[in-house]
Amino acid sequence: TGGIKKNALMVLNPTASVAGRGAGVAVGALGTGEDYIGTLYGSRSSDGDNRGTTFLEGKDAIVIKTNAATSTVTAATFDTSGRLYLGPNGTGGNADTDDFIVSGSGKKGITVCSTNGSECRLTFADGLSGANAVAGNITYDHSVDRMDFYTATARRVSITNNNHVGINTITPSTYLTISATGNQRQDMLRLQHQGQRNFYIQGQWGNTDVGGSNGILQ
Repeated sequence: TGGIKKNALMVLNPTASVAGRGAGVAVGALGTGEDYIGTLYGSRSSDGDNRGTTFLEGKDAIVIKTNAATSTVTAATFDTSGRLYLGPNGTGGNADTDDFIVSGSGKKGITVCSTNGSECRLTFADGLSGANAVAGNITYDHSVDRMDFYTATARRVSITNNNHVGINTITPSTYLTISATGNQRQDMLRLQHQGQRNFYIQGQWGNTDVGGSNGILQ
């Protein structure tokens, strides 16, 4: 009484645990065998006597339930393939996109929050180190309220807080600004009517703007 006791149950004798799992607690069920179904165990590291890794292991799925006082609700399910389901459904989904699924009735969503006004990111990687770990991403910069889209680790498109879209620039001055390097003539924009002709807008280095704030294209 009087507070939470983190060490209310301690298992310190490895021989009382599942073989090869270090010190822990094994969970079984009544039946013909006496084998374990799941286990919670710890593995000590080389950093000291009170340092290590805690493992939760199940022979089949691991299900976390809440609200047991009234009507038990399934909060999360880890299936035998390592997929994570948040919500009451523990199966289903498209085979290409079922590693992490949020499901249930009503509106659902995922929120990434930076409480100090920094950046939030959704990253697409083809490796877990170096440039491969950030091959593509969507970044929201809360300091300036700008959303950036990256491919091949480089920022390509930005949407500012005043509805301006920039391609190869983070400071677009119009509703659509396309920026390119070099002073050679190059196609900046292509409008295509399928099966018909194309309309190109080209850019070339010079000392005179074409058109102006009055909307005239000369």
